[in-house]
Amino acid sequence: MEYLNFIPYESIGDYRFGVDLSILFELISTDHRGDIDLSSKYIIQYDDMGYRFDKGKFTQLYVNLEVFIGKISMFNTDLTNEIGIELLIAKEPKIERKAHYIFTEFGLTISKDKKEL
Repeated sequence: MEYLNFIPYESIGDYRFGVDLSILFELISTDHRGDIDLSSKYIIQYDDMGYRFDKGKFTQLYVNLEVFIGKISMFNTDLTNEIGIELLIAKEPKIERKAHYIFTEFGLTISKDKKEL
């Protein structure tokens, strides 16, 4: 089980926002090392999490709550349970898409519950 403490636009667990792509490659042990256009956005996607880079810098984390095993805490709120997510959705500015919510002020995107789709 993974426990991640989320500090908006600073870090999530060991992953610091603004770090170079090469540094995050080492942390997440990825093999996504082909030709990368650092002048635009680049996304590394796994089943449970995705990492977005803009101009080669880590800018956003995507969490697929359907398959993520662990806990993500922000301001003492558990973002992996229904109450924590509903509180975040109710209180914070967001962009709602078909399958997820984007919290641009935090650098966080979370999947919607499949029942909502």
